[in-house]
Amino acid sequence: MREKITRVKILALILALTGTALTVGPVSGQLIGVLMAITAALIYSIYIIVGTNVMKHVTAVQSSTVIFASAGAVYGLLTLINGVQFPSSSSGWLAMLGIIIISTIIPVVTFLAGLERIGPTNAAMLSTLEPVVTVLLAAWLFGEKLLPIVMLGGGIILVAVVLLTKAEMSLQKGVSSHLA
Repeated sequence: MREKITRVKILALILALTGTALTVGPVSGQLIGVLMAITAALIYSIYIIVGTNVMKHVTAVQSSTVIFASAGAVYGLLTLINGVQFPSSSSGWLAMLGIIIISTIIPVVTFLAGLERIGPTNAAMLSTLEPVVTVLLAAWLFGEKLLPIVMLGGGIILVAVVLLTKAEMSLQKGVSSHLA
């Protein structure tokens, strides 16, 4: 995408990947899971690159509408084939609503809006915060134990994000003062 790869971006990438590896922890004996995760990362990379090109021509809301309509059509077709299975309780309906709004609509729209503003490289690197947020939510909501190695990994990811953010802010200050 013609973005300049700087030393700071390379350092932030190395830190973010190291932190992610520490946060996720060792994976042994789960080859299929590892292959699926790598495949997901590749697909996500394609999504970011394609999204960057699309965002040059449409808004985040327009792009999200197409994504959600497409997903709705696919899942609607699958529902026709497999039959409808609605939640049987109010808590099930609330969970479904939470998944739709909190886990789907808000993240997709904000990611695409951010992608448009900060570019694919920065958006991808900032996405490495996901494991940190996931681990913290799991600890808070489900009482998962925060291991020291996981906390170290999360800290390294945060250092990478702060490093990248400071570098980008310095770059933007330099550009805006140069234009003024």
